[in-house]
Amino acid sequence: LATGSAYVQHYENEAFSIGFAVNDNLSVSFTEENSTKKNKAQSVTGAVTRTDVEMEITTIDASYTMGGATIGISNSEMSNDSYTSGDDTTETIVAISLAF
Repeated sequence: LATGSAYVQHYENEAFSIGFAVNDNLSVSFTEENSTKKNKAQSVTGAVTRTDVEMEITTIDASYTMGGATIGISNSEMSNDSYTSGDDTTETIVAISLAF
C-alpha cells in the first residue's frame, strides 16, 4: 500500500433466497443479499484506515401464470446502493408476458 493511497481490498458477500410454488399458477420468493466493500487507505503520515461500506438488498417477487399469460411483480429495497452511504433505493417492476 503506497503512502497517500486508497483502494478496495476486497468484497465480502452473503445471500440467501427462498421460493415457494403456492399452486400451479402462483409462485413467490424472498431474497436477501449483503455485500461489504472493504476499503483501505494509508495517509501520508503512514496511518492505515478502513472505510467499509455494507450494501443490503431485500427483494420480494410474485408471479401468476394463466394459460399463456404471466404477470410478475418484483419489489427491491436497497440500502447504501452502489456502496454509497445513505443512498437508499426502492425499485418496483411489473412485467406481463404473453405466449402465442
